[in-house]
Amino acid sequence: MIREECHMKDAILAAPPRFFKNLLLDEFQSEAIWHLQRNTSTLVSAPTGTGKTVIADFLVDACIKSGKRIAYTAPVKALVNQKFRNYAQMVGRNQVGILTGDLSENPDAPVLLMTTEVFRNMLVSGAPTLKKIAWVVFDEIHYLDHAQRGTVWEEAIMLMPPAMKLLGLSATVPNASEIADWIESVHKAPVAVVSHTERAVPLEHLYYNRMCGTIKPEKLMYARTSSVLAHKGLDIKAGFLSQRDLDGLRSDHDLGFQDDSNHLDMVRYVAANRLFPCLYFVMSRRGCEEKAHQLAAKADYLRPREKEAVRVAIKQELTAMALRPDSIPRFAQMGEMWRRGIAFHHAGMLPATKQIVETLLERKLLRVLYATETFAVGVNMPVRTVCFDSLKKYDGREVRYLTQGEYFQMAGRAGRRGFDRQGTVLIAADFGAFSQQEQPPIWDEQKLEPISSKIQLSFNFVANLAARWPNDRITALLSHSLAGFQNSENTSVFRDFDQKREILRRLDYLNDDGLLPRGEVCRHLHVQEILITELIFDGVLADMDTETLAGFAAALVYEPRPAETAFPFVPPRWLAAADIALARVNQRLDGFAEIKPEIYPAITPLIRAWVQGRSLNRILRDFPMSPGDFVTACRRAIDLLRQISDAIQALDRASVPAHTENANDTDMPQKIKEAITALDRHVVSVKL
Repeated sequence: MIREECHMKDAILAAPPRFFKNLLLDEFQSEAIWHLQRNTSTLVSAPTGTGKTVIADFLVDACIKSGKRIAYTAPVKALVNQKFRNYAQMVGRNQVGILTGDLSENPDAPVLLMTTEVFRNMLVSGAPTLKKIAWVVFDEIHYLDHAQRGTVWEEAIMLMPPAMKLLGLSATVPNASEIADWIESVHKAPVAVVSHTERAVPLEHLYYNRMCGTIKPEKLMYARTSSVLAHKGLDIKAGFLSQRDLDGLRSDHDLGFQDDSNHLDMVRYVAANRLFPCLYFVMSRRGCEEKAHQLAAKADYLRPREKEAVRVAIKQELTAMALRPDSIPRFAQMGEMWRRGIAFHHAGMLPATKQIVETLLERKLLRVLYATETFAVGVNMPVRTVCFDSLKKYDGREVRYLTQGEYFQMAGRAGRRGFDRQGTVLIAADFGAFSQQEQPPIWDEQKLEPISSKIQLSFNFVANLAARWPNDRITALLSHSLAGFQNSENTSVFRDFDQKREILRRLDYLNDDGLLPRGEVCRHLHVQEILITELIFDGVLADMDTETLAGFAAALVYEPRPAETAFPFVPPRWLAAADIALARVNQRLDGFAEIKPEIYPAITPLIRAWVQGRSLNRILRDFPMSPGDFVTACRRAIDLLRQISDAIQALDRASVPAHTENANDTDMPQKIKEAITALDRHVVSVKL
């Protein structure tokens, strides 16, 4: 391969560096930097917590010194924000910019932080901001394998200009070389692979049960059997209980069968063995909060001096965000927990309160943090011990065991480099859930799942390619998908593109000559492209006032949680217009395909109240919704409104036939601006 030939040629050029900013480099860090110094795209595969960030830090520093621009992408805004703060401190605030869809600051900076979705969208549209960017960092590039979002990474890599180099930082994956070979085939340039499998701090994986204490994984089923041996006549086969015996035990209260292990017992074990700080993963938001409150009612881990440090840290954060404690829902309750060294962290919290929790953890003022899985991706903060309340999660379709990759993404937070000789992972041993038919997986980093293509093309992608590229170039691009690389007989990408292009043809979004006015609007939208385009051309958006526009945008981007109770609401007038537009669209498609967008109009009364100036506390008293979900809905609505504004301005530049004059309302840009301003206030506008 190109990569192997490159290694042979470059081997004599220079020895790998040993230090970066007085930090002695590990061998894999040194090797990766050696390739970067030679302007070679590089893919680094290493366990969580081994120091991959140092490699990116070197590249950012090198780009600044050489006058090159670099884009740093990450999968979640929390990580983008964290990197923004880190690099602003490292190279200077004026050298760093940030783009996250709802936030744009210093977009022409030499170092540009953004979510991967923003980077992909810029590539698709040919944004001028990308000019002169020499390097792009894909943090968490193993997100290629994410079921819903992996397509973003794949499309971004396919669309990158040939001159742009890539640094991919990945958790350990077994097919890193295959991914590098694919990138080589796309960019026609060598890609170095640096694989490192040894953890900086080794992990010890243990189960915990209040009756048995800690249990090595290989002894788990034996311990389960031993814990119920008091009953005569048990059917014990090779250390397992039959399901019939297990069912009998569950109904026999005299046996004292341990049906679960209480989180309080596990935390007591952690405390007794001086294993703080502890990150306790719970697979539900409610579970996180309940467990944190239960522990706070029984424990207080901080000394008076530390409590004062918590008070000071909270005050500093609130001052920086221009927020008052009484304006944040349940702040007093959380503050009491924080002063005891206990907290919870999940996506339903306000970004402001999550920021405070992260600051307290960073300052070593938290002993126990209950968190959902998102914490493992959102921030880079290692701890001494990681606990699992369960090894199962609901993935949107079913309850299943964690994959090897998911488990090690979370477990890998255990063990602080330079502090701990070993990281401890404790898993609650729920003996009542184990049976002869179902046993927990064996966690082994040698059995991690390989990355596979998850590409799913959008109408936005198809419209932009049709607008910018001739058919032969589009065909060449699609032929470079990871799906096709991994299976040459896989033509699903071509079929998907052809189907969506035919839909756009039938709806008069494009023809053989290129995009029509509807297609020009569609190419500027990244969600609900068809529905929004039709409503723009029907003049529905032009008839909306500021409050209605804000509610409309939120209804199209909000994703209700499973089993979320719908709020009582009066259906907005635009909802009937949307039904009419969709019926017309599907009638024109005549069975070829069906457009079925998901709309959640029940959120519109909350958004209307917010736009009218009502406080968040009052809104959430009337509508029981997580404050973090509300802020997310507002921020996504702001992002969509900006897309709609861009789309309408595109109509000004396009030749729009007379019958679409309703689509181009001269007041729309101003109304959209007012809607964004009304949404982007108080906790929604906090820039972290």
